[in-house]
Amino acid sequence: MRILTAVVLATALLSPVAGPATEYRVEQLVPDTPLHGANGMHFAADGKLIGGSMMGGTIFSLDTQTGALETLVPSPLGIADDLAIGPDGQIVWTSMPMGIVHGYRPGEKVRKLATGLRLINSIYFNPEGRLFAAQVTEDLGNLYEIDPAGELPPRVVIADLAGLNGFEITADNILYGPLMNAGKVIRIDLDTLEITDVADGFTQPVAVNLDSHGYLYVIDIVTGELTRIDPDNGKQRLIAQLTPPIDNIVISEDDLIYVSAPCHNGIQEINPETGAVRQIAAGSIGLPGAGVITRHNGRETLVIPGMFCQNLIDTETGEVTLLPRRGKVIWSSWLDWRNDVIVLSSFAFGQLQWLDAVTGEPFRTLPGFENPYAVRIMDDGSVLVAEYGSGRILRLTEPFDGTSEVVADGLEGPLGFTLTDSNRLIVTEAAGGRITAIDLDDGSRTLIRDGLDQPEGIAMRADGRLIVAEVGRRRIIAIDPQSAELDVIADHLPIGMPPIMGPPKTFLPTGVLVGNGGIIYITTDIDHNVLKITPVD
Repeated sequence: MRILTAVVLATALLSPVAGPATEYRVEQLVPDTPLHGANGMHFAADGKLIGGSMMGGTIFSLDTQTGALETLVPSPLGIADDLAIGPDGQIVWTSMPMGIVHGYRPGEKVRKLATGLRLINSIYFNPEGRLFAAQVTEDLGNLYEIDPAGELPPRVVIADLAGLNGFEITADNILYGPLMNAGKVIRIDLDTLEITDVADGFTQPVAVNLDSHGYLYVIDIVTGELTRIDPDNGKQRLIAQLTPPIDNIVISEDDLIYVSAPCHNGIQEINPETGAVRQIAAGSIGLPGAGVITRHNGRETLVIPGMFCQNLIDTETGEVTLLPRRGKVIWSSWLDWRNDVIVLSSFAFGQLQWLDAVTGEPFRTLPGFENPYAVRIMDDGSVLVAEYGSGRILRLTEPFDGTSEVVADGLEGPLGFTLTDSNRLIVTEAAGGRITAIDLDDGSRTLIRDGLDQPEGIAMRADGRLIVAEVGRRRIIAIDPQSAELDVIADHLPIGMPPIMGPPKTFLPTGVLVGNGGIIYITTDIDHNVLKITPVD
């Protein structure tokens, strides 16, 4: 593990600490990786793989032989879901959360080619240099033509497609692409706009590419399958079974296939003739949120949500494995696990989802929440939710039909919480800068501490003190819930990534867990990692 801060001295801000101060060692738990997210890809004329990262916020160049990585466009301008390169060398990408299409030529400034395109996602040039981009929504979206010079407004080419995702355009102006929401691959003649089905039966296909022989290759984000399709007759052949979720695909001139996997920040090379898989850009975890600490195979283990996946992280070795995953698992930023049930929350899409912890398959998804963050499965099976957007703490009970009991309201951005006993919930109000205790029986509340700057994750240590991520000041603090005395445990931490999808300001939460020996674990959104903060004897 890489030590970030050799020793940090915990200092009291209100009054002296009784006895000697505690020292802490801060180190990365998970091996570091230079690639923080991998999405759209395209080969440049020099053979380098040009890629984009939506959550890392960069456009990068990757040497597929050596693994050497170079940043071309830094964060946040490089926020990219899909990416293409024009005949003249211009790199363009879709910044999906902001609805912007960007363009860039080496040595020049990044330009906005189009704006106001909600959930604009896939993008590609035709051989003449005409630029096309498509929206990917939960239902229907449009295919647009974009002016590569950014002077003319976008033009709708075809309206109401069922989620046209990563597509490619051939030399004769035929677009091949997946309809993600319909589970099939289609052909569009861009001269006549005729649409023809090519193949179906997929769960959620997200990208298509062609090799030099005219075969189509499609990847499925849910199943992890890489499938070859004969476009003339629709016949399919499974080429490789990859670990889902997978996001995008590109094929080199020598017909090697490259697939990006944003959950674990990796890019893999697949030989279609042999099915052999080679990792060319290794990663670990992507978009770590707030989770729980448990025992797995007899070892203390963190369970941390990532981008459409859940990570098991060994607290001693930092080894990362994925929980089983089946079906359409949501992107979550918080989870709780009790017995054989996992509950996920997604602040970005306003959803809660219940998974079978053994199979990883969802068996219930509830929409309609206003930026839900912390979740807790109670002894009776009910679920507590911190609903940031409405300022409420909700309790959901069987049959989980969308109705809820309001435990507390009028809070300012409730984000994290910890249960200190059966009926006392301590909540971080990120927008209000305070920590509040709520009695779950009568709803009464007590202010513990205010004047904080964006408190998020929270946990209780064995000595009764609260460990809090004060993200606005990029530090971890300890608070005595009786006296409100505050100690700084560690500061100058890589937390507090700015939001890239609009409100809330908090965006990806910083989770806090306390393990054996009082060791503190926090998730870090800026470098996609987990910090281990150990008291030094």
